Amino acid sequence: MKKKLIIIISIIVLIVIGLAIYLGIKSIYKDKTDIAKDIETINNNYELVKKEIENYNTTRLQVADIINEFYYETINDKYDSNKLLLDNYTLVIDNITKYVKELDSKCNVIYNNSDVNNKCKNYKYNYEIIVNVYMNDINNYNNKLTSYNEYSNNNLKLYETTYNYIDYNNDNKYEEVKVNE
Repeated sequence: MKKKLIIIISIIVLIVIGLAIYLGIKSIYKDKTDIAKDIETINNNYELVKKEIENYNTTRLQVADIINEFYYETINDKYDSNKLLLDNYTLVIDNITKYVKELDSKCNVIYNNSDVNNKCKNYKYNYEIIVNVYMNDINNYNNKLTSYNEYSNNNLKLYETTYNYIDYNNDNKYEEVKVNE
């Protein structure tokens, strides 16, 4: 009787150990596949951000032109086309933001891949610069429009955006924003 009990207990212990090993291996495999999917998501979204940055650069040059060529004589005629361009500029920022949010959700750990870790580090810095330059452009446009409205007793609507300056690195500076002193 004692021998049977020892055999039954031994079999149960072996089953428990086998089950623990199986679950451990399964968990490790699941973690590896999840990490591989996260790395793929990071790489894909980073590439999409890079493509949108090209759109951003092109659009920004056009916006810089309307800010630099802001003449009181033509602003009324160009107001609608300027607003359309600023809407497009905002749409580019919206697209970049969508990809950045995906990167935010995946870049909260350190990976065993230096390329991915560099992408996770760099996208925030780049995004901070992009949004802050965008905000600077919108504020410059609105300041010129305000000046025009005061000069002409007109009431053209200022451009509104939902974005604000970003300070990801908490250095109390808005990257790429020049302050007139």
